[in-house]
Amino acid sequence: MKIQKITKEEFNIFYKRINPNPLYDEDFLYNLLNNIIDYYNNEVDVSVSDNFSDINPYSVFLYLYAEYNYCVQGKSEEEILKFNNDIDSLDALSSIALDKYLTNEKIDLNEKYFANKFSPSISTLTLYLNFMNKVNLQFSKNNPFITLISDILMKCIKISKCTLELLTNGFEAEAFSTWRTLHETECVLRILIKYKKPVITSYLKHLTYSLAYRKLIKNPDRTNEIFEEIKKEMKVYNLKSKDMKKYIEYGYLLAIDEFKLEDNYKLNFRDGVEKMAGLENYSKLYEYSSEIAHSSPLMIYSNEQSLFHLTLISLYEVFFRIEQIFSSHLLSLNENKEFKERYLKMRQVYYYILVNIYNKEKEIYYKLTNHKTF
Repeated sequence: MKIQKITKEEFNIFYKRINPNPLYDEDFLYNLLNNIIDYYNNEVDVSVSDNFSDINPYSVFLYLYAEYNYCVQGKSEEEILKFNNDIDSLDALSSIALDKYLTNEKIDLNEKYFANKFSPSISTLTLYLNFMNKVNLQFSKNNPFITLISDILMKCIKISKCTLELLTNGFEAEAFSTWRTLHETECVLRILIKYKKPVITSYLKHLTYSLAYRKLIKNPDRTNEIFEEIKKEMKVYNLKSKDMKKYIEYGYLLAIDEFKLEDNYKLNFRDGVEKMAGLENYSKLYEYSSEIAHSSPLMIYSNEQSLFHLTLISLYEVFFRIEQIFSSHLLSLNENKEFKERYLKMRQVYYYILVNIYNKEKEIYYKLTNHKTF
């Protein structure tokens, strides 16, 4: 199939939208795009070109522009002009741009997909997550001492969207491994929401400890002070020097009154964070995900279809819980009555659709595996 050219007027409108470097010659790039199209239409073997349909000249140009920008970025006007007259370099650049477009956009290297971005199980959750993301942007400022809860919520939303994208691109094992990270993040969020200020204060302190441990604090004197502080605190809990890393990572749990090291609680994820978050019923699923994340045979030979639905079910379950936190936390921060009404209307429509999708996914998984989820 041939590539249809775009007019100069159409190109000019599109070119302005990509915020181009003002040093670049727009007419030159338009002509370069047309040269690529002419080459493809006239020189590429028909038996090859017939394998490709709906070739988008705008997308071809975006690859071309990215390659060109990479080659001339930082050069002077004189150097750019010299590059523009280098026929061999331009031919190579054009060939690379076309190859990347055809290979990355038009050749499907993974033929087994169990859903795509248009599937209701994907698109409905994506819609809701996008809405949550837009709202949370008002509050998440990447400043842990002020916006910690909003920042962790934002991370949960991003990891959820990442998991969906992996699923729709045929990466079921990778998506399930990513769910593991989401589960860990949700557990921390639930603990901070449940125990509030004392634990949040301790969590932030241990965040500073982590920075010192990773040598990310520029002032060496301050780093030494922090390590002395850590050692003193560890003595209080009868922890040895070998326990320093786990104390730094999980020691904030000791700020929880019912967390006692001698009562089957440990400074780790499974017997500490997960248990205090009230999500220990996910321990087997977390263990399964960990095996896949660490390249066990399960990662290579897992049943892709059942893993797709298991990941989606697990993702939905996390979503329902973080949505509750999102609603109560962020709606309490937002005093805009109109906004709250808009959100509640959206929730009234889509939340129950998501519940129905979740129940259907569980039925599908049961039929595939003859057992319920972990």
